[in-house]
Amino acid sequence: MTARVGIVVFPGSNCELDVRKAFHDLGAEPVMIWHAEHALPEVDLVVLPGGFAHGDYLRTGALARFSPVMAAVQEHAASGGLVVGICNGFQILCEAGMLPGALRKNNGLKFLCKWVTLRVDDASTAFTSRATAGQELRIPINHFEGNWYAEPEVLRSMRANHQIVLRYSDNPNGSLDDAAGICNESGNVFGLMPHPERVRGVAGLRRRDRSVRFAARPGGGQRDGVGVTLAPGLHRDLGLTDDELEAIKQRLGREPSHTELAMFSVMWSEHCSYKSSRVHLRDLPTEAPYVLVGPGEGAGIIEVAPGVSVAWKIESHNHPSFVEPFNGAATGVGGIVRDILSMGARPIALMDPLRFGPLDGGRTSYLVEGVVHGISNYGNSIGVPTVGGEVVFEECYAENPLVNVACLGVIEDKLMHGRAEGEGNAVILIGSATGRDGIGGASVLASAEFDDSSGDKRPSVQVGDPFTEKLLIEACLELVRSDLLVGFQDLGAGGVSCPTSEMASKAGTGMHLDIAQVHLREPDMEPFEIMISESQERMLAVVDPANVDEVLAVCHKWELQANVLGTVTKTGRGPGGSRRRRACRRSRRRPRRGGPSLQPRGGRARVVGRAPARPHRRRSPRRPAPGVPGSVGVACYRFEALGVGAVRPHDLLGHGAGPRR
Repeated sequence: MTARVGIVVFPGSNCELDVRKAFHDLGAEPVMIWHAEHALPEVDLVVLPGGFAHGDYLRTGALARFSPVMAAVQEHAASGGLVVGICNGFQILCEAGMLPGALRKNNGLKFLCKWVTLRVDDASTAFTSRATAGQELRIPINHFEGNWYAEPEVLRSMRANHQIVLRYSDNPNGSLDDAAGICNESGNVFGLMPHPERVRGVAGLRRRDRSVRFAARPGGGQRDGVGVTLAPGLHRDLGLTDDELEAIKQRLGREPSHTELAMFSVMWSEHCSYKSSRVHLRDLPTEAPYVLVGPGEGAGIIEVAPGVSVAWKIESHNHPSFVEPFNGAATGVGGIVRDILSMGARPIALMDPLRFGPLDGGRTSYLVEGVVHGISNYGNSIGVPTVGGEVVFEECYAENPLVNVACLGVIEDKLMHGRAEGEGNAVILIGSATGRDGIGGASVLASAEFDDSSGDKRPSVQVGDPFTEKLLIEACLELVRSDLLVGFQDLGAGGVSCPTSEMASKAGTGMHLDIAQVHLREPDMEPFEIMISESQERMLAVVDPANVDEVLAVCHKWELQANVLGTVTKTGRGPGGSRRRRACRRSRRRPRRGGPSLQPRGGRARVVGRAPARPHRRRSPRRPAPGVPGSVGVACYRFEALGVGAVRPHDLLGHGAGPRR
């Protein structure tokens, strides 16, 4: 009879898949159990995996021990059922009183990620019965709070009852009596600090430490509406040049509203459209037999072996990290992970090439500490390890540090695309509520130079929530696995404006959106704030109407909010006043595509026109590029309840001429 192993999944856990793989390879039947469940299925063993408590600042395991499932785990143990806690799971068992003692910070207050040698001191338990007393095991550790402690009388009792099952041969963390694994008095609850589930995945590699290594409210404007007059100079405050403002007026055939101008400012920024670097990026090679997806999507897809495809993306978060190192770097990790996720891939590894000014510079130490902390904190919390990186200190980076993050993901079930196809399909916003954090970040930060007043731009830096990101990863992969999505994209530096315009443009469609349906975490947000807010941990999905309820149910299961914002349209022509309809008709007669491209002239940048759509990839003549004669309809959309005129997605975009963000 096959043993059934229940594996509890906590918010932010990152080892449950390793545990599932290990037990599956051993011939058991793994059963994943969400922490909010009040009852356990029929299982022979319950495992509390590790890796989820890096951000539990109250005390490691102290919050997770109150998850509803823990009452059922305690009942299971009380009836004689087997329970194992690994690393953070060990900490939870101690916090819940199921194991004696407590876990404290490691001696030296250092995070440990290395191979250690353990000695089996008791081979009579159900967990060590296949070992022999005195046998040595080589297993990796990965923890900051692994220093087990108990009162003297408790320790004496445990020694007498042989409850210290595993001991370190060379104690790495100061654990009392070299304890690496202990059991309860009945012997059916076992907690260990090392990670045995990771041994199988690295058996063929050299046994050395796997630690990360380093080389040494925009203001102004009046009420939104078609034809309003904006405050003088507002476009410059938003990062747009005078030439770009004139180009916007020509495209719309009128003055832009405040909301429209804000949308153009973020979508035409360097961060979203690469308007000054695309001329160089188009020289890079992007086509090969093994390239499944090139420029124009959230990430590139490469077939690395027959039937095995990976997603890869690298991008920078330089300016936000200069202004606010921790959050700037952390949200850079979150953003690129969602890019990988948008392709239907599970993110599995991060790398971070960094460049700073001289180490003896007054600000460099502050930047290095904040950036490295931000990257490690976010990656640890979502369970995506930083497997490599480097840092270089040079004078040329003193006022312009480079904070690059790369992410690798594996296509598990289905390759996704960021296309809003299918007239009548629903548009659903999934994830965190929208706030005012990061408003104007792409335009205020990514396309600007810095000086002594750069600290004033700090409100433009986003704030991340890695534990919501972990839930988002698992929920979105379940949606992909269940084949419930038509199109999929993350919300990046352009906020809601970014995926709505890009997905509609690539599919040659439009959208009707009611932004009153955007879930907010701050009251009285202005329309332009909702459209360009860079609040993190959000995804946009295009879903067949028949699947909407199922998609919402999956999101609810993972404790994520999801709202239907609108629908996909065939032409993008929305109902409204005659001026709006005339704007759509004009756009139909004069289709345009791409954002402005900047090239030098006499030492300064100038707008030279629109770059061609997706120049890196050859397109079949039977499928014209969206927004050009012969394409399907006209891509334009409007925002219900705003009084905002029809703006075509192609007008906002520069994505066709280079990488999306």
